[in-house]
Amino acid sequence: MIAIMMSLLVMWLVVRNAALELLSEREPTAAIGFLPAGSGALAADGWSRVAASGGRVDPVARRRAAEALRREPVNASALALIGLAASADGRLDQARLLMEAARDRDPRLPAARYWLLDHDMRSGDYAAGLNEVGPALRLRPGTGDAIMALVMGLLGRPDGARAVRAKLAENPFWRTEFFRTQAYQPGHAQPLLTLLRSLPPASDPPNDAIEQHVVLTAALIGGSPDDAYRLWLSRTPGAGQVPPQAIYDPDFRGLVGTPPFNWALTQNDDASAAMRIAPDLPEGHALALSYRGTTSPLLAEQYRLADAGHYRFQLRARRISGESGQLIAQLRCATGDRPLANLKIDPRTTMGAYQTGFDVPASCPALHIAFVGEAGDRPGSVEMQITGVHLARVQDSK
Repeated sequence: MIAIMMSLLVMWLVVRNAALELLSEREPTAAIGFLPAGSGALAADGWSRVAASGGRVDPVARRRAAEALRREPVNASALALIGLAASADGRLDQARLLMEAARDRDPRLPAARYWLLDHDMRSGDYAAGLNEVGPALRLRPGTGDAIMALVMGLLGRPDGARAVRAKLAENPFWRTEFFRTQAYQPGHAQPLLTLLRSLPPASDPPNDAIEQHVVLTAALIGGSPDDAYRLWLSRTPGAGQVPPQAIYDPDFRGLVGTPPFNWALTQNDDASAAMRIAPDLPEGHALALSYRGTTSPLLAEQYRLADAGHYRFQLRARRISGESGQLIAQLRCATGDRPLANLKIDPRTTMGAYQTGFDVPASCPALHIAFVGEAGDRPGSVEMQITGVHLARVQDSK
Protein backbone atom coordinates (compact mmCIF):
# COMPACT_ATOMS: atom_id res chain seq x y z
CA MET A 1 0.00 0.00 0.00
CA ILE A 2 2.83 2.41 0.86
CA ALA A 3 4.52 1.65 -2.47
CA ILE A 4 1.27 2.37 -4.31
CA MET A 5 0.82 5.65 -2.44
CA MET A 6 4.41 6.69 -3.23
CA SER A 7 3.89 5.87 -6.91
CA LEU A 8 0.72 7.94 -7.01
CA LEU A 9 2.54 10.82 -5.31
CA VAL A 10 5.37 10.71 -7.84
CA MET A 11 2.88 10.58 -10.71
CA TRP A 12 1.00 13.57 -9.27
CA LEU A 13 4.22 15.56 -8.98
CA VAL A 14 5.17 14.78 -12.57
CA VAL A 15 1.76 15.77 -13.88
CA ARG A 16 1.72 18.91 -11.71
CA ASN A 17 5.15 20.01 -12.89
CA ALA A 18 4.23 19.36 -16.52
CA ALA A 19 1.05 21.39 -16.10
CA LEU A 20 2.96 24.20 -14.45
CA GLU A 21 5.53 24.24 -17.21
CA LEU A 22 2.81 24.39 -19.87
CA LEU A 23 0.93 27.09 -18.00
CA SER A 24 4.15 29.04 -17.50
CA GLU A 25 4.54 29.29 -21.24
CA ARG A 26 0.90 29.86 -22.23
CA GLU A 27 -0.86 31.30 -19.17
CA PRO A 28 1.78 32.58 -16.74
CA THR A 29 -0.75 34.46 -14.62
CA ALA A 30 -2.72 31.28 -14.09
CA ALA A 31 0.47 29.38 -13.26
CA ILE A 32 1.21 31.88 -10.49
CA GLY A 33 -1.98 30.73 -8.79
CA PHE A 34 -0.31 27.42 -7.94
CA LEU A 35 1.43 27.57 -4.58
CA PRO A 36 4.28 27.99 -4.57
CA ALA A 37 4.49 29.72 -7.96
CA GLY A 38 7.33 28.44 -10.12
CA SER A 39 10.20 30.65 -11.22
CA GLY A 40 9.30 30.03 -14.86
CA ALA A 41 5.73 31.24 -14.35
CA LEU A 42 6.90 34.32 -12.48
CA ALA A 43 9.40 35.28 -15.18
CA ALA A 44 6.92 34.56 -17.97
CA ASP A 45 4.30 36.75 -16.31
CA GLY A 46 6.87 39.53 -16.03
CA TRP A 47 7.66 39.27 -19.74
CA SER A 48 3.97 39.26 -20.63
CA ARG A 49 3.60 42.56 -18.78
CA VAL A 50 6.58 43.96 -20.69
CA ALA A 51 4.97 42.93 -23.97
CA ALA A 52 1.61 44.39 -22.98
CA SER A 53 3.17 47.73 -22.03
CA GLY A 54 5.16 48.14 -25.25
CA GLY A 55 8.52 47.22 -23.73
CA ARG A 56 8.30 49.02 -20.37
CA VAL A 57 9.45 47.04 -17.33
CA ASP A 58 6.89 48.12 -14.74
CA PRO A 59 7.24 47.59 -10.96
CA VAL A 60 5.16 44.41 -11.00
CA ALA A 61 7.35 42.89 -13.74
CA ARG A 62 10.44 43.76 -11.69
CA ARG A 63 8.98 42.09 -8.62
CA ARG A 64 8.12 39.00 -10.66
CA ALA A 65 11.72 38.77 -11.91
CA ALA A 66 13.17 39.29 -8.42
CA GLU A 67 10.90 36.60 -6.95
CA ALA A 68 11.80 34.22 -9.75
CA LEU A 69 15.50 34.69 -9.02
CA ARG A 70 14.93 34.08 -5.29
CA ARG A 71 13.36 30.76 -6.19
CA GLU A 72 15.90 29.92 -8.92
CA PRO A 73 19.00 32.15 -8.91
CA VAL A 74 20.10 30.98 -12.37
CA ASN A 75 16.74 31.31 -14.16
CA ALA A 76 17.77 32.68 -17.57
CA SER A 77 14.46 34.38 -18.37
CA ALA A 78 14.45 36.21 -15.03
CA LEU A 79 18.08 37.26 -15.46
CA ALA A 80 17.21 38.74 -18.85
CA LEU A 81 14.19 40.53 -17.40
CA ILE A 82 16.32 42.07 -14.65
CA GLY A 83 18.85 42.97 -17.35
CA LEU A 84 16.17 44.72 -19.37
CA ALA A 85 15.15 46.70 -16.29
CA ALA A 86 18.78 47.72 -15.74
CA SER A 87 18.99 48.81 -19.37
CA ALA A 88 15.85 50.91 -18.99
CA ASP A 89 17.42 52.57 -15.93
CA GLY A 90 20.57 53.42 -17.88
CA ARG A 91 22.80 50.88 -16.10
CA LEU A 92 24.10 49.43 -19.36
CA ASP A 93 27.22 47.74 -18.00
CA GLN A 94 25.15 45.88 -15.44
CA ALA A 95 22.52 45.11 -18.05
CA ARG A 96 25.12 43.58 -20.34
CA LEU A 97 26.51 41.37 -17.58
CA LEU A 98 23.00 40.14 -16.76
CA MET A 99 22.16 39.50 -20.43
CA GLU A 100 25.42 37.62 -20.93
CA ALA A 101 24.64 35.51 -17.86
CA ALA A 102 21.16 34.79 -19.23
CA ARG A 103 22.61 33.88 -22.64
CA ASP A 104 25.18 31.57 -21.11
CA ARG A 105 22.50 29.89 -19.04
CA ASP A 106 20.12 29.51 -22.00
CA PRO A 107 21.79 30.06 -25.41
CA ARG A 108 18.37 29.89 -27.11
CA LEU A 109 16.82 32.76 -25.16
CA PRO A 110 15.81 35.35 -27.80
CA ALA A 111 15.52 38.27 -25.35
CA ALA A 112 19.17 38.01 -24.34
CA ARG A 113 20.48 37.35 -27.84
CA TYR A 114 18.64 40.25 -29.45
CA TRP A 115 19.45 42.68 -26.66
CA LEU A 116 23.15 41.86 -26.94
CA LEU A 117 23.04 42.14 -30.73
CA ASP A 118 21.43 45.57 -30.54
CA HIS A 119 23.58 46.84 -27.65
CA ASP A 120 26.90 45.70 -29.12
CA MET A 121 26.13 47.20 -32.50
CA ARG A 122 25.07 50.52 -30.96
CA SER A 123 28.09 50.68 -28.66
CA GLY A 124 30.56 49.94 -31.46
CA ASP A 125 31.60 46.48 -30.30
CA TYR A 126 30.96 45.13 -33.79
CA ALA A 127 32.85 41.87 -33.37
CA ALA A 128 30.70 40.93 -30.36
CA GLY A 129 27.54 42.03 -32.17
CA LEU A 130 28.37 39.96 -35.24
CA ASN A 131 28.83 36.92 -33.02
CA GLU A 132 25.14 37.25 -32.13
CA VAL A 133 23.97 37.35 -35.75
CA GLY A 134 23.97 33.58 -36.29
CA PRO A 135 22.06 32.69 -33.11
CA ALA A 136 19.59 35.51 -33.71
CA LEU A 137 18.88 34.27 -37.24
CA ARG A 138 18.33 30.73 -36.02
CA LEU A 139 16.00 31.84 -33.23
CA ARG A 140 13.91 34.20 -35.38
CA PRO A 141 14.37 33.42 -39.12
CA GLY A 142 11.80 36.06 -40.03
CA THR A 143 14.15 38.82 -38.90
CA GLY A 144 16.78 37.90 -41.51
CA ASP A 145 16.24 40.87 -43.82
CA ALA A 146 16.59 43.40 -41.01
CA ILE A 147 19.69 41.73 -39.59
CA MET A 148 21.36 41.47 -43.01
CA ALA A 149 20.66 45.17 -43.62
CA LEU A 150 22.23 45.93 -40.24
CA VAL A 151 25.38 44.01 -41.19
CA MET A 152 25.45 45.78 -44.57
CA GLY A 153 25.35 49.13 -42.82
CA LEU A 154 28.61 48.34 -41.03
CA LEU A 155 30.48 48.38 -44.34
CA GLY A 156 30.13 52.16 -44.37
CA ARG A 157 32.40 52.44 -41.31
CA PRO A 158 36.08 51.43 -41.45
CA ASP A 159 36.00 49.59 -38.12
CA GLY A 160 32.66 48.03 -39.00
CA ALA A 161 33.94 46.86 -42.39
CA ARG A 162 36.96 45.25 -40.70
CA ALA A 163 34.71 43.41 -38.28
CA VAL A 164 32.41 42.17 -41.06
CA ARG A 165 35.39 41.03 -43.13
CA ALA A 166 36.85 39.13 -40.17
CA LYS A 167 33.51 37.47 -39.38
CA LEU A 168 32.78 36.42 -42.97
CA ALA A 169 36.28 35.01 -43.29
CA GLU A 170 35.21 32.49 -40.64
CA ASN A 171 32.54 31.20 -43.08
CA PRO A 172 29.48 31.57 -40.82
CA PHE A 173 26.41 29.75 -42.12
CA TRP A 174 24.77 33.07 -43.06
CA ARG A 175 27.67 34.38 -45.21
CA THR A 176 26.25 33.41 -48.61
CA GLU A 177 22.74 34.52 -47.67
CA PHE A 178 24.16 37.92 -46.75
CA PHE A 179 25.63 38.38 -50.24
CA ARG A 180 22.53 36.94 -51.91
CA THR A 181 20.05 39.24 -50.16
CA GLN A 182 22.14 42.41 -50.32
CA ALA A 183 23.81 42.33 -53.76
CA TYR A 184 20.92 43.79 -55.76
CA GLN A 185 19.93 46.46 -53.26
CA PRO A 186 20.59 50.01 -54.54
CA GLY A 187 24.14 51.15 -53.92
CA HIS A 188 25.34 47.82 -52.53
CA ALA A 189 27.10 46.28 -55.53
CA GLN A 190 30.41 48.13 -55.32
CA PRO A 191 30.92 47.78 -51.53
CA LEU A 192 30.10 44.07 -51.77
CA LEU A 193 32.47 43.63 -54.70
CA THR A 194 35.23 45.22 -52.62
CA LEU A 195 34.33 42.99 -49.67
CA LEU A 196 34.23 39.80 -51.76
CA ARG A 197 37.62 40.64 -53.28
CA SER A 198 39.14 40.88 -49.79
CA LEU A 199 37.77 37.50 -48.63
CA PRO A 200 38.97 33.98 -49.29
CA PRO A 201 36.45 31.95 -51.30
CA ALA A 202 33.63 30.39 -49.31
CA SER A 203 34.61 26.98 -47.96
CA ASP A 204 31.68 25.31 -49.74
CA PRO A 205 32.17 25.50 -53.56
CA PRO A 206 28.43 25.81 -54.37
CA ASN A 207 28.18 28.74 -51.97
CA ASP A 208 31.28 30.31 -53.50
CA ALA A 209 29.63 30.05 -56.91
CA ILE A 210 26.46 31.74 -55.61
CA GLU A 211 28.44 34.58 -54.05
CA GLN A 212 30.40 35.24 -57.22
CA HIS A 213 27.28 35.00 -59.37
CA VAL A 214 25.16 37.49 -57.44
CA VAL A 215 27.88 40.00 -56.55
CA LEU A 216 29.56 40.07 -59.96
CA THR A 217 26.24 40.27 -61.80
CA ALA A 218 25.09 43.15 -59.60
CA ALA A 219 28.40 44.92 -60.14
CA LEU A 220 28.43 44.62 -63.93
CA ILE A 221 24.77 45.62 -64.21
CA GLY A 222 25.52 48.52 -61.89
CA GLY A 223 28.26 49.86 -64.14
CA SER A 224 31.46 48.14 -62.94
CA PRO A 225 31.88 45.28 -65.44
CA ASP A 226 35.67 45.60 -65.68
CA ASP A 227 36.10 45.32 -61.90
CA ALA A 228 33.73 42.35 -61.81
CA TYR A 229 35.56 40.63 -64.65
CA ARG A 230 38.97 41.10 -63.01
CA LEU A 231 37.74 39.43 -59.82
CA TRP A 232 36.23 36.59 -61.84
CA LEU A 233 39.53 36.08 -63.69
CA SER A 234 41.45 35.98 -60.42
CA ARG A 235 39.27 33.06 -59.27
CA THR A 236 39.00 31.20 -62.58
CA PRO A 237 42.25 29.46 -63.60
CA GLY A 238 42.88 29.55 -67.35
CA ALA A 239 39.97 31.86 -68.14
CA GLY A 240 42.34 34.60 -69.28
CA GLN A 241 43.08 32.60 -72.44
CA VAL A 242 39.61 33.51 -73.73
CA PRO A 243 39.18 37.15 -74.87
CA PRO A 244 36.72 38.95 -72.59
CA GLN A 245 34.53 39.87 -75.60
CA ALA A 246 34.28 36.25 -76.84
CA ILE A 247 31.81 33.61 -75.64
CA TYR A 248 33.26 31.54 -72.82
CA ASP A 249 32.89 27.78 -73.35
CA PRO A 250 31.24 28.12 -76.79
CA ASP A 251 30.97 24.34 -77.30
CA PHE A 252 29.66 23.57 -73.79
CA ARG A 253 32.53 21.40 -72.63
CA GLY A 254 32.04 22.38 -69.01
CA LEU A 255 34.99 24.74 -68.61
CA VAL A 256 35.87 25.83 -65.09
CA GLY A 257 34.31 29.07 -63.90
CA THR A 258 31.14 30.37 -62.29
CA PRO A 259 28.46 32.64 -63.77
CA PRO A 260 27.98 35.40 -64.74
CA PHE A 261 30.97 35.22 -67.13
CA ASN A 262 30.35 31.52 -67.69
CA TRP A 263 27.05 29.85 -68.54
CA ALA A 264 24.23 29.89 -65.98
CA LEU A 265 21.88 27.01 -66.80
CA THR A 266 18.23 26.58 -65.83
CA GLN A 267 17.09 23.44 -64.03
CA ASN A 268 13.47 23.24 -62.85
CA ASP A 269 10.22 21.38 -63.50
CA ASP A 270 9.36 23.42 -66.60
CA ALA A 271 12.75 23.86 -68.27
CA SER A 272 16.18 22.28 -68.36
CA ALA A 273 19.57 23.13 -69.83
CA ALA A 274 22.44 20.66 -69.49
CA MET A 275 25.78 20.11 -71.19
CA ARG A 276 26.02 16.80 -73.06
CA ILE A 277 28.61 14.82 -74.98
CA ALA A 278 27.63 14.74 -78.68
CA PRO A 279 29.99 12.32 -80.47
CA ASP A 280 28.26 12.87 -83.84
CA LEU A 281 29.12 16.59 -83.84
CA PRO A 282 32.50 18.11 -84.75
CA GLU A 283 32.45 20.08 -81.49
CA GLY A 284 31.95 16.86 -79.51
CA HIS A 285 29.62 18.57 -77.06
CA ALA A 286 26.32 20.47 -77.06
CA LEU A 287 23.88 22.19 -74.76
CA ALA A 288 20.67 20.14 -74.46
CA LEU A 289 17.63 22.38 -73.98
CA SER A 290 14.14 21.18 -73.11
CA TYR A 291 10.98 22.99 -72.05
CA ARG A 292 7.23 22.75 -72.26
CA GLY A 293 5.94 24.01 -75.57
CA THR A 294 3.44 26.40 -74.00
CA THR A 295 5.99 28.24 -71.82
CA SER A 296 8.70 30.82 -72.57
CA PRO A 297 11.48 30.14 -70.04
CA LEU A 298 15.00 31.47 -69.73
CA LEU A 299 17.21 28.46 -70.47
CA ALA A 300 20.81 29.68 -70.39
CA GLU A 301 22.65 32.99 -70.06
CA GLN A 302 26.13 34.49 -69.93
CA TYR A 303 27.64 37.99 -69.63
CA ARG A 304 30.69 39.20 -71.56
CA LEU A 305 32.54 42.48 -71.85
CA ALA A 306 32.12 44.58 -74.99
CA ASP A 307 33.76 47.41 -76.92
CA ALA A 308 31.87 49.67 -79.29
CA GLY A 309 31.60 48.23 -82.78
CA HIS A 310 29.79 45.82 -85.06
CA TYR A 311 29.49 42.21 -83.87
CA ARG A 312 28.54 38.89 -85.41
CA PHE A 313 26.78 36.28 -83.30
CA GLN A 314 26.44 32.73 -84.58
CA LEU A 315 25.62 29.20 -83.46
CA ARG A 316 24.50 25.80 -84.67
CA ALA A 317 21.29 24.11 -83.54
CA ARG A 318 19.09 21.08 -84.14
CA ARG A 319 15.70 19.88 -82.93
CA ILE A 320 15.63 16.60 -81.06
CA SER A 321 11.88 16.33 -80.43
CA GLY A 322 8.71 18.41 -80.42
CA GLU A 323 7.22 20.32 -83.32
CA SER A 324 5.90 23.38 -81.51
CA GLY A 325 8.07 26.08 -79.99
CA GLN A 326 11.21 27.89 -81.05
CA LEU A 327 14.39 29.20 -79.49
CA ILE A 328 15.38 32.86 -79.31
CA ALA A 329 18.89 34.13 -78.68
CA GLN A 330 18.61 37.52 -77.03
CA LEU A 331 21.53 39.95 -77.03
CA ARG A 332 21.12 42.91 -74.73
CA CYS A 333 23.26 45.58 -73.13
CA ALA A 334 23.89 44.53 -69.53
CA THR A 335 23.54 48.08 -68.23
CA GLY A 336 19.99 49.24 -68.62
CA ASP A 337 18.91 45.91 -70.16
CA ARG A 338 18.70 47.53 -73.61
CA PRO A 339 17.89 45.13 -76.49
CA LEU A 340 20.49 44.93 -79.26
CA ALA A 341 19.43 41.91 -81.33
CA ASN A 342 17.19 38.83 -81.32
CA LEU A 343 17.99 35.70 -83.30
CA LYS A 344 15.01 33.39 -83.81
CA ILE A 345 15.98 29.74 -84.13
CA ASP A 346 13.50 27.18 -85.51
CA PRO A 347 15.79 24.23 -86.11
CA ARG A 348 15.21 21.10 -88.15
CA THR A 349 16.29 17.65 -87.05
CA THR A 350 19.65 18.13 -88.77
CA MET A 351 22.20 20.59 -87.45
CA GLY A 352 21.88 24.05 -89.03
CA ALA A 353 23.80 27.32 -88.77
CA TYR A 354 22.24 30.60 -87.56
CA GLN A 355 23.75 34.06 -87.26
CA THR A 356 22.99 37.74 -86.90
CA GLY A 357 24.89 41.02 -86.81
CA PHE A 358 24.36 43.96 -84.48
CA ASP A 359 25.99 47.17 -83.28
CA VAL A 360 27.21 47.79 -79.74
CA PRO A 361 27.25 51.48 -78.74
CA ALA A 362 30.04 53.04 -76.68
CA SER A 363 27.60 53.34 -73.76
CA CYS A 364 27.37 49.52 -73.50
CA PRO A 365 30.41 48.04 -71.71
CA ALA A 366 28.98 44.53 -71.28
CA LEU A 367 26.60 42.17 -73.08
CA HIS A 368 23.96 39.80 -71.79
CA ILE A 369 23.54 36.71 -73.99
CA ALA A 370 20.47 34.61 -73.21
CA PHE A 371 18.64 31.68 -74.76
CA VAL A 372 14.90 31.79 -74.21
CA GLY A 373 12.30 29.23 -75.25
CA GLU A 374 9.41 30.65 -77.27
CA ALA A 375 5.99 29.21 -76.61
CA GLY A 376 4.36 27.30 -79.42
CA ASP A 377 0.72 26.77 -80.24
CA ARG A 378 0.63 23.16 -79.06
CA PRO A 379 1.43 21.57 -75.68
CA GLY A 380 4.19 19.06 -75.22
CA SER A 381 7.89 19.11 -74.55
CA VAL A 382 10.44 20.69 -76.88
CA GLU A 383 14.02 19.42 -77.02
CA MET A 384 16.87 21.09 -78.91
CA GLN A 385 20.66 21.11 -78.94
CA ILE A 386 22.95 24.04 -79.62
CA THR A 387 26.72 24.29 -79.97
CA GLY A 388 29.38 26.43 -81.61
CA VAL A 389 28.14 29.67 -80.04
CA HIS A 390 30.50 32.47 -81.10
CA LEU A 391 30.58 36.24 -80.70
CA ALA A 392 33.12 38.36 -82.55
CA ARG A 393 33.68 42.05 -83.20
CA VAL A 394 34.12 42.45 -86.95
CA GLN A 395 34.35 46.20 -87.51
CA ASP A 396 33.77 49.55 -85.88
CA SER A 397 30.20 50.76 -85.59
CA LYS A 398 29.39 53.58 -87.98
